[in-house]
Amino acid sequence: MCWGENRRGQLGNGITGDVMVPTTVAAIAGGATAVSTGGQHTCAVVFGGVRCWGSNWSGETGAPPGSSTLDPFQVIQTGSGVTAIALGREHSCVIASGAMKCWGRNEPYNVFTSDPAVPFNTPTPVTVLSHGTLRVAANLYRTCAVTSDATMCWGEGYEPGAARTIEGTTPPTAIALGINHRCVVINGTVECWGGNNGRLGGDDGEYRATPEVVFPTGSGVTSVSLSSRYPQGCAAVLGGVQCWGEVPYDPPHPYKEYVNAWVRVPRLTSGLGFDRVVVDSGVCASGVSETVCWGGNSVGQLGVGHTSTVSGPVNPLPPVGGPVSGLATGADRVCAISSGDLYCWGRDFVSGGFTPVPQNVSVPANEHANSVVSVGSTHYCWIASGGVRCAGDNTYGQVGPRDYFTGVVLPPVAAGSGATALLVSYNYSCAVVAGGLRCWGKFPGRAESANAVVDVFPAGSGITSLAGTAGRICMLQRGAVRCWDYNALPSDAVTLVDTDADIALASGTCMLVNGGLACWGANFRGGLGLPYANALNRVVSDIPVVGVPGNISVSGSGTVISDVQDMQCRSTCNVMYEKGSMVRLLAVPSEGFAFAGWSGSACSGIGPCTFAADSSPNVSASFVPVTPLDVTASVAAPGGRTTLDVQIVLRYLRGIRGGGLLQGLLTADSTRIDPVAVTNYLDNLAYELDVDGDGILSTNDGLLLLRYVLGFRGEKLAAGLATPGAIRTAGTDLERYVGALLQ
Repeated sequence: MCWGENRRGQLGNGITGDVMVPTTVAAIAGGATAVSTGGQHTCAVVFGGVRCWGSNWSGETGAPPGSSTLDPFQVIQTGSGVTAIALGREHSCVIASGAMKCWGRNEPYNVFTSDPAVPFNTPTPVTVLSHGTLRVAANLYRTCAVTSDATMCWGEGYEPGAARTIEGTTPPTAIALGINHRCVVINGTVECWGGNNGRLGGDDGEYRATPEVVFPTGSGVTSVSLSSRYPQGCAAVLGGVQCWGEVPYDPPHPYKEYVNAWVRVPRLTSGLGFDRVVVDSGVCASGVSETVCWGGNSVGQLGVGHTSTVSGPVNPLPPVGGPVSGLATGADRVCAISSGDLYCWGRDFVSGGFTPVPQNVSVPANEHANSVVSVGSTHYCWIASGGVRCAGDNTYGQVGPRDYFTGVVLPPVAAGSGATALLVSYNYSCAVVAGGLRCWGKFPGRAESANAVVDVFPAGSGITSLAGTAGRICMLQRGAVRCWDYNALPSDAVTLVDTDADIALASGTCMLVNGGLACWGANFRGGLGLPYANALNRVVSDIPVVGVPGNISVSGSGTVISDVQDMQCRSTCNVMYEKGSMVRLLAVPSEGFAFAGWSGSACSGIGPCTFAADSSPNVSASFVPVTPLDVTASVAAPGGRTTLDVQIVLRYLRGIRGGGLLQGLLTADSTRIDPVAVTNYLDNLAYELDVDGDGILSTNDGLLLLRYVLGFRGEKLAAGLATPGAIRTAGTDLERYVGALLQ
């Protein structure tokens, strides 16, 4: 079945015109075993042959090149042994009886073969590899194939005239191509090569005016940062880091890549204690044990002592590679506070050069820097001993006023003044001082710069935090987010959201509310993590997001996960749920362990833990080592009674009790022969009898045991018995668990 865009007949319904609902390809009534979609064409494996339809400018459907093939065209006859298919933008490839065959467009990059005898556009299948092909993958203008001893790729990005071979001793079990990178699965691990630009989606021209919840309340968001120069953002979530939007290259690359959904940073998964993240041309995150950075490094903004490209998150050089109390970045400069001193690296706003090594820039040295630092595009500021110090370009007075007689730049806020928060932007700076707001330089609401610090709001105004851009300032004031723009006065600040929130501001605005995140404003290239371009054109009222705290504790070896919330808990976890939401927790035991049940205020039993988050739920999950079954306490050799024990378990699961439970199944060496004693034994181990882990004891669990003792393994063991949504559904997982139970 096909649906969606159909301008070239790629849906196979014999006509053009988009279709909004799944529609059967009438010409293929049965026998289809695989399907693949290209740029604007589609192919299917049918009874071992191949049929294609849709756009055909380059012969990609196998028909003579022309505008479109509206009806499925027989490219390779049935019975030809075709087992796999992959389509690029204007080419198609299959595996037929171990041979790799391709047709369609083969230029300008030798998309699937370097054979000079093959024309640029060919509707006739060309044999690329004559035998031994295991996998095939394709995208735009690239093709890759896996053989028994190598992975080979052709097309864009590879040297014309020959395939690029990536040697390997183990053939991958899967291969996938991205826009500018390739990945394979080998022995359960993923290996990738090519461009590391992170493309997962794109933007469109639609608009939305009101905030959309990006992370629901209770997602565990503790910090959010939006780059002021790139449509990119990152957040600290449950101790890990997730990012979205454009992933900037270093140096700039013609293919700017971006995502419109949240993406986990691989090394920084949940539960590692990261609670703050900042974004610019690169990203830095800090937590309870370390500080890491990744991304651009053209001027040393990773702080690792050089300007070379570095793969993955790395620790800056000491002392800022460990935990820090303050972290900020902007315009390729990063600053962090460690043990009361301010260290900065990357672009140097004072000298105009750069340094790849963290430098102590605390001035004066006797003033203790606290946990607040902010970096703009040409200057930076930090709070020291209750006052504010700044450095960098002072064209607009954004570093501080100059003494009229000496020309010395004065501290904008004297030590001991009670400064608690900072905002540093393009040509101005602001500080929260004793609950009021002071700004200097050319800030929104002031047409001209002045050689003075201005009390925008007096002390005691209830201001606690700030966010802003060159043309807008937002502040959190007595539980409300209030903003004003460049052409408005601070006294005309508009109340956008009347709720407690932590805010981040770039081309759009994001609020952190009770562990959730809501965003609105410009969403160019997915910069807000939303699937649509998003422009604010009216005042936004209250966003009712309220969190409910909860606690999860785990004993034994296993993990508690949620299928409705991004969470993994292996010990003790403090979590935040959206108030009133339905929460579903699943217990996943480690190999050799079984889930013994839930306890606490929210759940009990061995099934999924489901509850409404109306109060503060406490949940405990207990995992215990698997105890091998010995139903009748036989003194026979190990395994000697396995089949008889399994038959007793089957009767138990069918509800048979009393004498009928053991009738005909006892032997001379059985020592547990009382039906009540056997029932009590199985009652105490009932949690182990939930073989597939769906939380329900059923005859299916007993039949899985019986199949195992009869020699069924792998997918034959699971076929027709594993419950969808259960913890163990794959044959290999069931095989390992039952093997431990019946050893």
